[in-house]
Amino acid sequence: MAASFMSKAQVHARCSVWGQDPRRLRMSFGYRTSSTLNTLKLKRRSTYQDLCVRSSSPSSSPSPSPSSSSSSKSKHKHKQALDWLKLGLYEKASTILDVALDDDPNNARLMCTRARVHHRMRQISQARQLYEQAASLDASSVVPLHAWACMESDLGNAKDALALFERALLVDSAHAPSHQAMGRVYAFVVEPSQPPEAVACFALALKHNPKHAPTLHAWAQMLERRAESHAKDSKQMWDAARRMYSRAIEVGGDKPHAPSVHALGRLLERRGKHAKAMAMYENRLALSQSERSDAPLLATYAQRLLVPRSSQSASSSRSIAGLDVLKRAALRDPTRAVIWLTWSRHEDRCGRPRAAVALLRRGASCESSPGRVSHALAAALLRLGTLEATDEARELLERLASSGNDAARAHACHTLGRLAWDEGMLDAARAHFRSGAMSSNQPVQVRALASDASWRVANVISVANDLSASADASSSSSSSSSSSLYPPQPPGIAARILCLHDLGDLERFVGSLREADAAYMLGDALATWGGAMPPSSAEAWLNMAATSTDIGGSVARPPPPSNRVSNAASRVLRSWALLGRRESASPAKVRIRFRRAALLDPGDANGHLAWALYERSTGRRAAARACFRRGAHASSFEEKDVELHARVLQAWASTERRAGAVEDARRLYNEAIKVLPSAMCGALYVELAQLEMESSFEDGVEKAREVLRAGVRSMKAGGAAEDEVSQVLRFLRGL
Repeated sequence: MAASFMSKAQVHARCSVWGQDPRRLRMSFGYRTSSTLNTLKLKRRSTYQDLCVRSSSPSSSPSPSPSSSSSSKSKHKHKQALDWLKLGLYEKASTILDVALDDDPNNARLMCTRARVHHRMRQISQARQLYEQAASLDASSVVPLHAWACMESDLGNAKDALALFERALLVDSAHAPSHQAMGRVYAFVVEPSQPPEAVACFALALKHNPKHAPTLHAWAQMLERRAESHAKDSKQMWDAARRMYSRAIEVGGDKPHAPSVHALGRLLERRGKHAKAMAMYENRLALSQSERSDAPLLATYAQRLLVPRSSQSASSSRSIAGLDVLKRAALRDPTRAVIWLTWSRHEDRCGRPRAAVALLRRGASCESSPGRVSHALAAALLRLGTLEATDEARELLERLASSGNDAARAHACHTLGRLAWDEGMLDAARAHFRSGAMSSNQPVQVRALASDASWRVANVISVANDLSASADASSSSSSSSSSSLYPPQPPGIAARILCLHDLGDLERFVGSLREADAAYMLGDALATWGGAMPPSSAEAWLNMAATSTDIGGSVARPPPPSNRVSNAASRVLRSWALLGRRESASPAKVRIRFRRAALLDPGDANGHLAWALYERSTGRRAAARACFRRGAHASSFEEKDVELHARVLQAWASTERRAGAVEDARRLYNEAIKVLPSAMCGALYVELAQLEMESSFEDGVEKAREVLRAGVRSMKAGGAAEDEVSQVLRFLRGL
């Protein structure tokens, strides 16, 4: 009976990755053992020879002929190289493939695998040469051309990828993967996207293979992107994407398509159905224990265990389970950069920044081109705070800023601008922010700001007005114009909006209010053009939170932003509203900006707090209370930022104290003291004591003393600093 034991290369690789001794490595990687071990009568299961053995033919089978020895040797080396490639150890795979190609120089299959290794090692010219040789050696096979086209697609070379897919389809017109991959190029790589052509390619793929789950998955992804746009029929597109993902899962039968399960779960999470999504993840993972395609799903499932999105709080058992799932994901497919990114975030949250940097280095080596993991590595190096780490991070960010990846370039420019601002180089920060706001595929209106000389207030305002008008016209005609049904979603647009946001903050910091106003205006216009829209339940949640009196009890978790563009747009509108308050703009304009920001991101407690303070300053106490309620409900779900929740409650309590609502103020102060660690409650105890003194002329002083004495005992028990305790004692002695 055949058995699927690990190869010697795979055993060595997994032992080297995890620091384990091969002689002690247990059989826990998902291969069958019982029948073969009984046949071979092996007594020890943990020896190195047991792990490296492969199922052999019966003793009566004839030995291979000399003519087939070369072919079997090539197959063996090819299998070894694939094992190293799957584990992300490209140097070892490259060495084995070079030896195999010396023995069999006309093997197209070996050439394609060697080209894949070159691609992973970012040696693109060598990969192209090998793909071309393989295609000329095996002109009747579609595999070399298809693999070559997929590489060009990954690199963003849409024109070359489409030409290669067409050549592949001339060889085999019924090759469904080529039709599907060609449709992905039209949908996600070509700028602007061409959905009609993508739909035609997907339809041809399903015609030749009606149960081709990757095609259904890609089609659903395109519909989901359509739902993220600013078109009017987004709800129908969400439903269509959900049905398409479900169909892709169903065609898999007993083995559902793992990427579709993953995507459908993410879609359900964005719609607020977290429990249903987690159940889907668990059901899919229970069906298989050894498939590489499950690795991204495992990474997401582990992230939800480590940082739950539902009302269920994180616990040590969930953290241990999440870390175990991450290790399983890394064992199944160590080449997935998202696994190392998720793991590094967990290490960073646990206060182990150097471990996070080591994991991000591994993840960055898995990227075919520098992207978000490389940017995350630079940010982690900056958090280390050492001079060497900062220099390395700056060098990495400068490489990203000069790359052809628009998203990576925008994020790198944003981080470089923040770094220059922290170092006091305001002119350099301004240049970085302006560079990050630009891109190779920006809207036509923004191209007028390509040079530094063109960044004048009048020009920026004119561009912002033109862009807003264009976005409004596109949105209003989306139901009748087929060309605008799928508006372009340029990569990195959220990072470009953040660059404009920080540019506005910088100009406001130096006192250039008109320049700050222009930057915020352009950021808002770019967000509108890029598809910022509020969640469907945002209005209902805001109304419910504004009228609820039970903080954190009767109101559900606020809906998350529809996309990253909406999140960035909310920050721009909040800062723009604060600028209007400083400029003494009309209250109507300021309130419109605050409300738009709250609709785009209902869970932004800082935005609700700023809005409440503005309403308090204008004397609208009822409106301020409504905003405080929203902020308190939103911040109550931020388990990691209890200071923000306490700050909202403290500001609300001081508002009620000024209004003479003693009981409400006392309740809010006590609630804030419960939330905040006792060592940080000094200011709250002092304000509560002042409230007791003001509320009663007879025994107010005695009540205030009791509050302060209890506060001092609690702060000392909580390990408060001496200066914090001394401030409370100083106020107590003054009574």
